[in-house]
Amino acid sequence: PADSQLTGTTLGELEIQGNRGILVVAVRGQNGAITMNPGPAYCICGGDTLILMAHQGDIPQLARLYRLKRTLRYRGARA
Repeated sequence: PADSQLTGTTLGELEIQGNRGILVVAVRGQNGAITMNPGPAYCICGGDTLILMAHQGDIPQLARLYRLKRTLRYRGARA
């Protein structure tokens, strides 16, 4: 969401904050455009959807850390 704590953060900053087990493989922008393999300078915007790879337990932990409100999906299941 636009008011997310991640808005305005770069992917590099997100990794520096101790989330090294999480790999952002793509970002779907609010307009639907997909950026594959975004670099560390990519700035997260409100409405972006991060498509990532991580251990199953790390994703809900990341959501709690940043108080993400949307439903998370992994391996086709909802968390």
